[in-house]
Amino acid sequence: MSGHDLWHIAVLGSTLFAAAGVVIVVLASLLYDEMPPGITRARPAAAGIVAAAGALLGLEWLGVH
Repeated sequence: MSGHDLWHIAVLGSTLFAAAGVVIVVLASLLYDEMPPGITRARPAAAGIVAAAGALLGLEWLGVH
């Protein structure tokens, strides 16, 4: 497996994890009257994952290809 293949795996994985984090935070706010404390504490982590995935996706789009 080449470095380029590993790069694609990293981009795909981070994008999927970011999407999952956003879905969890959005659905929790719709399902619960009060946000559970674990999800409230996880919001900054979800935002960080989304930012990192966006940066990787932008780097992939603009730099690698």
